[in-house]
Amino acid sequence: MFIDFDVIKHLLNNFELEISFYVHSTEDDEKILHAIEENFCLNKSLFNIIQLKGHHGNPIIKYHSNLKEDIAQRIFEIIFKRLEPNQKQTLLETLDEYIDSSKSLYVRLDKPKLCEREISLGKANSIHFKFKPKKIYLRDAVEFYRESISNLRKTFKS
Repeated sequence: MFIDFDVIKHLLNNFELEISFYVHSTEDDEKILHAIEENFCLNKSLFNIIQLKGHHGNPIIKYHSNLKEDIAQRIFEIIFKRLEPNQKQTLLETLDEYIDSSKSLYVRLDKPKLCEREISLGKANSIHFKFKPKKIYLRDAVEFYRESISNLRKTFKS
């Protein structure tokens, strides 16, 4: 199958990114926000904040942001260029499990590792990234994301 990478780049610039995460009372929200700024160049002013209460009345803060086009593209590249090769390979092999019926790609990054300047997939205690294509005519989302991720070269951590 022939893939035109100019088309991929154009499509990638036509998606949005939704980022969300929770900060529990035992966590330092400034440390997490600093890690997000360091890793992705995202200022904390981009996030909406919702104050919640946990099961036992503990304060929980939800951070949420919707980001457009160029910023979404940049974050996509940062994540998949810095992701460890074995995690990237595992994700690529099971990519269909990360894509929903609206062709959005869901990626969870480990929050504590991000604070240590590491990009690592996570399950619990994670930062949620939802890449949402603006083009609904995307035929094969799995192949589109697989090619997009595979063709990014790894960069080294600074």
